[in-house]
Amino acid sequence: MNYTIPQYFIEKNINHFSPSQANMPVDQWYWKYFVNNQETRRKFATSAKMWGGIYAGNAIEEWVGNGNSILRMLDVPGYKDYVGINEKDQRQHELNQDSFADTVKNAYAAYDEIGITKSNKVIFENYVSGTLEDVVLPIIGRTDAQSKNIVIELKTKWSMQKSGTKKDGTPFAPSKSKSPNKPDYNHLLQTAFYYNFTKDVKAYLVYATEQDYKIFDIDDYNPKQLIEQFRLKLLVKQKLASHTDGKEFIEPDFSHYAWNIGEEFLEQAKEYYGYKW
Repeated sequence: MNYTIPQYFIEKNINHFSPSQANMPVDQWYWKYFVNNQETRRKFATSAKMWGGIYAGNAIEEWVGNGNSILRMLDVPGYKDYVGINEKDQRQHELNQDSFADTVKNAYAAYDEIGITKSNKVIFENYVSGTLEDVVLPIIGRTDAQSKNIVIELKTKWSMQKSGTKKDGTPFAPSKSKSPNKPDYNHLLQTAFYYNFTKDVKAYLVYATEQDYKIFDIDDYNPKQLIEQFRLKLLVKQKLASHTDGKEFIEPDFSHYAWNIGEEFLEQAKEYYGYKW
């Protein structure tokens, strides 16, 4: 498919969509891509939970790809000393380190049950691209793990520190996370994208926590319907981008975890949207 990229995307140096853009709340997507340039976007803070997922994925890559089981976050290739967005986020990072080994073990067990650990060749972070009707940009994403006939989307969930303290002043024990009984809809959409644009594969959505893992087969969730919903999400953002001042149509929700990007940028976003509450 040949593209004539609209001027409103060219001006913002946007040449493709991605699964993460499709699932991003409209208010954050517009502010991130139409108010800020790429250099500024790279300065946005990344939460401890997101970094935990990145490091778990890197550890699984080492284990499945190279037979090297890494069960300490500190030993993961590419690990950097993390400074939390705030005090709460820093505590979350410390909890992630405590539960890292069991989370990685459970992720590996899920991969092994699916059968990808037995594949002769497994690719990680493989680029997948495709086009959808009426969407004016190509869509590009990266698979967490992929073999000749299997694609896996991995999601990690981390234990959380409860707020407050006991009567004796000591903090409550962390609330241990468990894999969901039902998959998150946005996660299904993301998995459906890889299923749709990777030929002749079985696609699985995997959740891993320190306590367990769950595997969801995308074939059980009507992937054709999912990819249509994925397409509609992109069309909404595309329509918004075509307006001279798209923020007029947006009511921001700053309570959403997607806004966990650092206090400085959060305040800038609130000012941009005229947030007064």
